[in-house]
Amino acid sequence: MSKLLFVYVGELLIYLLTCIPFTATKFLLLVDENSEDWSKGFQDGLADFQDSFGTSYDYKAVVYKNESHWQEVCQFIANGVTVILDLTKRIGDPETRPQKFFTSKSMPYFKVDTPYDALLRTIDSLVQVNNGSNGFLIFNSDLGINRGVNTILGTTIIRFAFLQYPEQEEMIVEKFQYRVPSAVSVIGTESQIREFTIKQNQLVRNRTEWILILDEFVDSTPPTFDSVRFPYFRGYLPLSVCCSMLNTESEAGGSSSRGCSIASCKESPTNLFLRRLAYIMSQVLLDLDPKGEKVTKLGCTDQDSRAGDKDFTNKFSDSLNQKSEGLYETKNGRLSFNAPVQVEDFVNGSGKAVGTYTFSKGITLNPAFVFRTRKRYFRIGIVESSPWTMRSKDNNQWIGYCIDLAAGIAGKMDFEYDLVLSADFGRRMPPHGRWSGLTGDLIHGKIDIAVAPYIMTSEREEFIDFVSPYYEQSGLIITMKRPVAKNSLFKFMTVLRTEVWLSILGATIATAILLWFLDKYSPYSAQNNPNKYKSFRKFTLKESFWFALTSFTPQGGGEPPKALSGRTLVAAYWIFVVLMLATFTANLAAFLTVERMQSPIKNLDHLASQSSVKYSVVNSSTAMTFFRNMAHAEEILYQMWRNLTLKAPSSAREYVVWEYPIREMYIHINSVIQKTKAVDSMDDGFQRAIDDDYYAFIHDAAQTKYEVYQNCNLTLIGEAFAEAPYGLAVAQGNPLQDDLSMAILQLQTERFFETLSSKYWTNECTNLGDGESDGISLESLGGVFIATIIGLGIAFVSLAIEVFTTARNRRKAKIAEESMIKPKFVGPLDFYGNSNKAITLVGQAGGNTQKSEVLRRANFLPEVMN
Repeated sequence: MSKLLFVYVGELLIYLLTCIPFTATKFLLLVDENSEDWSKGFQDGLADFQDSFGTSYDYKAVVYKNESHWQEVCQFIANGVTVILDLTKRIGDPETRPQKFFTSKSMPYFKVDTPYDALLRTIDSLVQVNNGSNGFLIFNSDLGINRGVNTILGTTIIRFAFLQYPEQEEMIVEKFQYRVPSAVSVIGTESQIREFTIKQNQLVRNRTEWILILDEFVDSTPPTFDSVRFPYFRGYLPLSVCCSMLNTESEAGGSSSRGCSIASCKESPTNLFLRRLAYIMSQVLLDLDPKGEKVTKLGCTDQDSRAGDKDFTNKFSDSLNQKSEGLYETKNGRLSFNAPVQVEDFVNGSGKAVGTYTFSKGITLNPAFVFRTRKRYFRIGIVESSPWTMRSKDNNQWIGYCIDLAAGIAGKMDFEYDLVLSADFGRRMPPHGRWSGLTGDLIHGKIDIAVAPYIMTSEREEFIDFVSPYYEQSGLIITMKRPVAKNSLFKFMTVLRTEVWLSILGATIATAILLWFLDKYSPYSAQNNPNKYKSFRKFTLKESFWFALTSFTPQGGGEPPKALSGRTLVAAYWIFVVLMLATFTANLAAFLTVERMQSPIKNLDHLASQSSVKYSVVNSSTAMTFFRNMAHAEEILYQMWRNLTLKAPSSAREYVVWEYPIREMYIHINSVIQKTKAVDSMDDGFQRAIDDDYYAFIHDAAQTKYEVYQNCNLTLIGEAFAEAPYGLAVAQGNPLQDDLSMAILQLQTERFFETLSSKYWTNECTNLGDGESDGISLESLGGVFIATIIGLGIAFVSLAIEVFTTARNRRKAKIAEESMIKPKFVGPLDFYGNSNKAITLVGQAGGNTQKSEVLRRANFLPEVMN
């Protein structure tokens, strides 16, 4: 009886062991931070298995960043563990402590490469086969960027920058400003990628290869991104992979497929993969260990010799491979996702197959695919400065000498470029000496080439490399306001002072009066001897004044007086007239010559030796650096000379001088600049020179000449000094230096630079000459013409008066004549004066009154009767 009871109890225990769900077997997941979704995917897989087979397995997810988390792992495995899945990633994929420990203990340990890792590897492989050298990887989550850093760094030859959007939006914009990558990859869901390409559209440009990786399943019509208006690569996992992951096995051993569509594949590939992996592993465990006996308790100390079953571990790995369904591959403790990632080249609205990527084979390219040939692309740094780089007034585009030069170099080297504006040429900023401006942009990688009026200085050559000069010599030059003569229409009247003009007028009047007096009272004058001279000039007072006035003309005064006294007076007067005309002519020429003289400042030495004209430069400019350094050099020379003379013996005659033998010109110039205060910009300096007649602006010679040619109010003073060439620049060690030098040499042989110089340095002031060759302006001698016109006016007024007076006198005479009695002779007279007919008298009544008297005179003069 007892024996039968024992058999019954044993069979009951076996039944319970095989039929009742067992919970002792454990999975240990080693995960990174922020990977809760992945852990949940594995948990969902265990739940799916329990729903299908009624057996549940518990699991524990432990965040393992470094060895500081090892103790938490040890606490868990002390209670027993069956399978270990390591989902963590480390830079360079080194052998971690958990990997060493569990491998040495013969435990089922698997280092997992997820679908997300496959997408990351696809990007790296694609950039490598396209001969890229660097790139940007833009992620949308903390887990993504951490996974990207740990998956790619250490195992790639590409220099990637890892960025997260939108958390690092400003940094992304800055990165695009400072670097031109070989490729830019954005990884995320369709909505995340679309959001980035729309909001950051100014960054999405056809200057580099763009790789858009979809971290989701895609059906037969992959999404397109309208904001990307140029060819790009896209990578994704096809819907067929999702359908393979969703395939389950029934409890009866048959197979069935759930409805597979894009709507049922909304879960991320990695989550669905871990879910399917948990399901398959549970199947393997149930097959190999239905009783749940393979639970191994481990200790982390060196004295603990407990270990797993090596045969079980091998069988587990083999069974796992057999049930992989093509989704993964296990080898040497690594479980890698093995479904192919599709890569397409999207061009003109359609995708062209590029190839596939798997962990086992890497990237496999389509034999018919050929990568696009893309021109090199560079960022060219510029500085706004006339005439080198200017904004067009018409369309606000960049124009100028350097813009044309950049286009010429790009044509020779066959590259594309963008223009990057820098605030200035740059200077070293205290306290660490960090460069700003154009130089800083070159050093820090914001630009690749500097095309600007960049003076080649030794200070800059310590940090950047200059290319062959494209503009041989420039230097510094002085400019001032062009002297403007104070013209007057009656400037010829200012040749002599007022008292001189009054003296001339007095002498003329006195001469006329004396001439009249002598001619009237001299016994030998013509008017007092009318019988001696048939015709002569009578010097009345009016005629005397006319003679004195016309003596100032080249025609002369006319016939002189006949008397000796009068002729002596005229001779003396003519000597006076000749001397005054000579004096006036000489002074007039001198006045007009002074009007055309240049500025009183001749050159830099002259500027330094005077005190009436102030001068300055642009703050922090090359000119300021030049004068500061020259002043410093003079100070050092003075200190050396002073020390030498003070230490010399008293018998050293060569040092016996009255003063310091070197002129301290630059020390004085630098002090004046400091007192005058430097201007903030070149435009401010030119404007100040225009506004102030006693201000000189010292600036770059080429820029100053251009401004003088465009602005007719300025003039150049002296010749250029401190000459130095202009050159292009690149960062130190940049291989473009040789290519740029060759391009400049080719442009020189084509006389390219001569053409640019004649294009931009053209004198627009056609109405202004060089001063000495200018003619006398109408503004200076206009008064002469006005005087002539006034004389003509007076002549016409006189004519009018004469005509009017003559007409009036004639009218009066006519009226008087008409008022007289006019006799009418009606017949001849006889011998005694009697008329045969009656005489009709005008004005009497009846009109025919007879007069009885006879004419009493033989000359026929009638008697007028009243």
